[in-house]
Amino acid sequence: MVAGGGSHLGTGGMASKLSSALLAADAGVPVLLAAAADAAAALSDASVGTVFAPRPERMSARRFWVRHAAESHGALTLDDGAVRAVVQRRRSLLPARITEVTGYFHGGDVVDLRALDGQTVARGVVAYEASELAAIIGRSTPDLPPELRRPAVHADDLVAT
Repeated sequence: MVAGGGSHLGTGGMASKLSSALLAADAGVPVLLAAAADAAAALSDASVGTVFAPRPERMSARRFWVRHAAESHGALTLDDGAVRAVVQRRRSLLPARITEVTGYFHGGDVVDLRALDGQTVARGVVAYEASELAAIIGRSTPDLPPELRRPAVHADDLVAT
């Protein structure tokens, strides 16, 4: 856990610096985070500062937008199995694995995907309105009417955080 506030000595706290470094690394830019007083040493000695290597494969513009630029309009809380499927295997999120819907959103909006402990584990473009999704969470696909037998968030529209 990183504190978010800044101090009288600089602008922004460590959380904002880490967020910026991760954004740049996702965009393919290597980042070296070090104290200004240690800049020369950090550039010549790998043990000074923290390096954020760029992603080996560049993230698509759409996935980059979902992860970093889009405003979140709500949140879906996932059971443990869904967290593993979404984060580790990048699978679509089915309504059956959602335990809670928070916020007011429409199909096509970006929402946060949270573990049971409240931690955001991914973001994605939701396929349902909040009220429609709230009515079908926890129900397996065969139990749903045919027009509602689609993922809540498709794998192509998911980005782990």
